[in-house]
Order: sequence, then structure tokens, then C-alpha cells
Amino acid sequence: MAFELSTSSRVSSSLGLDILDSTQNTSASQKTGSSKTSVATGASGADTVSISEQAYTKQRQAAYAAWMATRDAAQTQTQAATNAWETNFGLKSGSTTLKNGNTQVTTIDGAKMERLEYKNGVLVKKETGAITGDRAVWDTQQYDINGAVTQKAHAELTGLGGTDAETMASLRRDVQWYENGKVVRELHDGMSVQASSVSPELVSGGELDEAITLEDMAGTLTRDYVASDYQADIVEYADGKVSQTASIHNRLEAENATNRTSSARNGLAAWSTGELTNSNALTVQFTRYDADGDVLVQANLTDQVQRGKDLTQTVAVSWYDQGELVRQQEGTLTMEPGEGQSLPERPGILETFGIARETFSGGTPLSADGLLAASREENAGAVDAFVSGLDSDMAAGGFSLAENLAEYRDMDNPYSISFTSRTYRDGELAAVSTDTEEVRENRMPRETRFETGKGLTEDDIPAMLRSASHEESAYENGELTAHGELTMREFVQKDDRGVFGLNTHFAGAAGIGLDRESLSGIRQGSLEDLDSEANAASTAMGQAADMAVDDTRALFQGLGGV
Repeated sequence: MAFELSTSSRVSSSLGLDILDSTQNTSASQKTGSSKTSVATGASGADTVSISEQAYTKQRQAAYAAWMATRDAAQTQTQAATNAWETNFGLKSGSTTLKNGNTQVTTIDGAKMERLEYKNGVLVKKETGAITGDRAVWDTQQYDINGAVTQKAHAELTGLGGTDAETMASLRRDVQWYENGKVVRELHDGMSVQASSVSPELVSGGELDEAITLEDMAGTLTRDYVASDYQADIVEYADGKVSQTASIHNRLEAENATNRTSSARNGLAAWSTGELTNSNALTVQFTRYDADGDVLVQANLTDQVQRGKDLTQTVAVSWYDQGELVRQQEGTLTMEPGEGQSLPERPGILETFGIARETFSGGTPLSADGLLAASREENAGAVDAFVSGLDSDMAAGGFSLAENLAEYRDMDNPYSISFTSRTYRDGELAAVSTDTEEVRENRMPRETRFETGKGLTEDDIPAMLRSASHEESAYENGELTAHGELTMREFVQKDDRGVFGLNTHFAGAAGIGLDRESLSGIRQGSLEDLDSEANAASTAMGQAADMAVDDTRALFQGLGGV
């Protein structure tokens, strides 16, 4: 008998259905008396599909099991997403009173999150979020007392759930500030983080290595390395036009020793951390515009400090009049720590992320995403969280090195400063002046620096010696028309009585070509006794850097406002 199985029959067969010849089916039914359902499959009805009750039962059981598995998976996924908000950000559904007195209501519904903040019953902030895989997304709006939007923010954090000894994560944000319904400021920024921890206690053979996971290092002494890279672009508006643009770039590489136990160990208090190394680099660039959109001022401030090694700071400022360059200033300061001295401190891990010492020093090391999540929660999502540490150091004068050197003559650390100012007239260079300062260690053996009993004191032969120089040039129509220069350098030598004394060598020249005249000589005493402008470089550098620091701080504070 020719028998063709239809597509539906093939499917039925795969589900465990009996496909029988009608004659065989009838015969079998008559012989066994079993109950089966027959469905005609051919035009003549000669071929049928017969489904037993046993097959029906098996099919129903399989379908029910599949439904249960799908339901359980969905419930597990929902529970995992709910736990993710708590695990990564410490969030639970409920209501709480914030430090500012406002009421915050949090609702976690699976992968979704909503936080509403009320002030005297009025909604002032709304935050919604979702977690998918290793990615969390937030959208935030802030309102004034009348319900008008004052700030909108979108943030995305990737790299959630890191548990290895080495982890990476990043945060990206877009923020707009509003006044009277118009955008007055925009921020587009991002923070990339690499974190790793090591526990010497867990390593056999006494060699330093990494544990497999962060949980393995819970309750031990650890060494924690963090490398972060923060970049931001800012645009500010006035009357609908761009009034200022700025960019910030801050890099940190730091290593801490952390005691994650309940008792003091290795000089560290319980649940505490101490910085071992810190390398911090900051660049801030900003441009201000006039009402016509022409550039008024462009400034650039850089600051690089390697703890215990060196410091370099630069500043460059250009002024314009109706778009035409009229003045330029640029300076460089370098410094090294003197014997037994230190360099100015820069933000470390805690200050960069704005997190509490107790948070970082908890029982388990923080992953890269843990650092970003802790920063977001402890700072309530504040836009300026990643620059508040820098702002605090600037406010305390940590970046005003040249100004402090000029005012207080602090010479504990060797340093050098070079500062150049250029003036332009009708677009052409008209004048240039350059001043330098240098403080170097007195290399004289310590035991011979000071000879008491001969009328000398320690101040007569200092541990540091100074140098300075001044150079000025004038131009007309691109031609040099005047030039002058002067250099001075302190040194120590014995006089004819065999007594050490401080002296200053000077050399100078003035004029051009055949009219050039020069002079040189040695004078007893310090450089400052000879040069009334010995502090010219530090004074000028301090003024320019101070202006750049003030503008930078105003920029940072703007990020914290609405």
C-alpha cells in the first residue's frame, strides 16, 4: 500500500503519536478493544492518524513541565534582577528620610527601579533605572518647587557583577541643566576604571600573587590597585548662545594597603586603608566667548604629581580682542621632594570616587563596578562627584604652588619655574619677556656647610641655593628693536680667611649687534640682595595659575548646581 505522511503527521510523529494503516488500525482495535482516535489523512480516508490516551497524557505532561520551567526561569531572572539592585547599589524597596530632610521612596520591580524624592510633599527628583546583564541604566530628572525641570541626566554603567581579582567597568553620562525651560549647561562625561586586589596571606610560598576572586580575599590584608580615567566636555550658554566650553581630563593610578579585618595589623587600624603610591594627572582647558561668539580667553592648566617623585604644573592663557590675539602667557613649574620633605598631595582613590574609608575598607575588596556604584550611591548621583576631591585641594591652596613660593619663600623642595609673556599689536608680536627661577640643593657636604664659632649661622649657608634670570625683547614690524638679559646664581665658597660664605654671580647684557654691552661679577650675599625681581617668575606664574584655578573651580562648582 502506498502511504504518504503529511507534514502535520510528521509533527505528530515527533510528539509520540501512532501513525497506522486504517486496515491495521481497525484490526488492532478489534483485537485489543483499545480506545484510539482516528483521523483520516487521505482523500479516500484510507490512511489515518491514531492518538492513544497514553500519548495524550505524555504530551500534556511535557507541556506542563515546559510551562513550569519557563515560569521558574522567569521568576529566577526577576529575583536575580531584584537582587542585582541590592547587591550592586544597596537598593531595596521602601521609604527613607535623607540627610537633607527630604523623603525618598524606592520601588524595585524585578530589573526595574524607581526612586522618588519629595520635599514637603512635593516631588523634586525622579530616578528610573533598569539592569540588563552587566549593564545598568538610569534616567534622572530634578524639579523646582513649581514642578519645572531643572536638570536631566542619563547614565549607563557597564561591567556590573565583577568578582575576579581584576575587573574593569565604565560609566557614561549626559546631563543638561535648565533655567526657565532653556538649557544653560551641558555635560558629557565618562569614567573608566580598572581595579585589582592581591592578598599576600592567600599565596603559598610567600610570593605575592592574586587570589581567584574578590570573595577569596574577604577578611584579609590586601593591596589594592586602581587606575581611573575621567574625561568630561562641558558647554555653558547665555542668552541662548555658547558662553564657555571646557574639557576636563583626570587620570589616577594608585595603590593602597588595606586591612579588612576587625583588629589592627601591620600598622593599619581595623577596617582601614593607607596609600602606598599615587600618580595623578589633571588637564583642564576652557574657552570663554563674548556676546558675538568671538573668543575672549583661552586657558589651559595641567598638573601632574607622582607621590614622592616629582611634580609638573603648566599654565597657558591667551587673551583676545574682537577675535584678535593681544596677549599670551605660559609658564612651567617643576618640583622634586627635598631631603625629608614631601610634595603636595593630590586626590587618591577615596577622594577621586568620593567614597568613605569604611566603604573601601570593608570585608571584601571593591571591584571596578563596585567603586562606581559606591560613588554613585554615596554621592546621591551628584554630577560633580568625580571632581569634588580636586576642588577641595584647589580650595585649600594645593594647586597654588607658584603663588606660595613667591609669597612665603618656601624652599624646602628643589624647584624651577619658567614664565613667558608675549604682547601683540595689530596681530604682530610687539614684546616678549621671560623670567626664570630655580632652587637647587646645596651639594656641599653637610659637615662642612656651617662652621660655628666664626660668626656664621645656618642661615648664612643655606641648604638650598637659588638662581634667576630675566630677558626682555621688543619688536616693530617683525624686527627686533631692543633686547636685555640678566642671570644670577648663588654659590658658597671660602673667603681669604678660610670661612665659607654665600655669594652671587651675575652676568648681563643689553643692546643689539654692535651696540650690545655686557657686564658680569660676583657679589657677597644672597641673590635677593642683588635682584629686586628675584621672584618675578613665581609671582607671574602664581597669578596666571591662580586665575586658571579660580576658573576651574567655578567650572566644578557649576557642575554641582542646578
